[in-house]
Amino acid sequence: VVDVLDFVRPISLEVDPVSVRVVLDDAKAAARRHPKAGHTTIVTDCATDLPDLDADQLQLRQVFTNLLINAMEALVGGGHIWITASYATVDASPEPSEPPEYVGYVTIEVADDGPGVPVDVTDQLFSPFFTTKPSGSGLGLAIVRKIIDAHDGQIEVTPRAGGGATFRVRLPVSHHVEAVRVAGGDRA
Repeated sequence: VVDVLDFVRPISLEVDPVSVRVVLDDAKAAARRHPKAGHTTIVTDCATDLPDLDADQLQLRQVFTNLLINAMEALVGGGHIWITASYATVDASPEPSEPPEYVGYVTIEVADDGPGVPVDVTDQLFSPFFTTKPSGSGLGLAIVRKIIDAHDGQIEVTPRAGGGATFRVRLPVSHHVEAVRVAGGDRA
């Protein structure tokens, strides 16, 4: 019932400068407390030049906690999860007279060495009430996509080379955050 209410309720973002590293650390801590965490190894590799995001920290923590718990459940008690985070700037606007909407994007990948996601369900994976789990509600990834969309981001899933799945989240970096970072106000 809580999942259904979370899904149908409009998202109201409380936007502040948010450290990607802090969000990922909080999500890892929350996921490790999950009963199905098992003997999962989580390795994090964050680029040194990650800017803060204008985002809702609690909502983003929910996104990455959900992705980590899904990966742990797919691993059935043990395996590896890799989290990587990188930053890339936007080179130019398609319209030369207008600056790009964002200065760049932070890309966070959550990859695992589990069984992967069947290709025939990847298009449905983020749809409400679609689940591949016997006891799943089918709302976890739908809520994840809703939160990412509210942040003007993107999410996709692809097979991981060597087996497993990779969930790739791309979140925009605003001009304001980049100006603070360049001026030396970044917390990283």
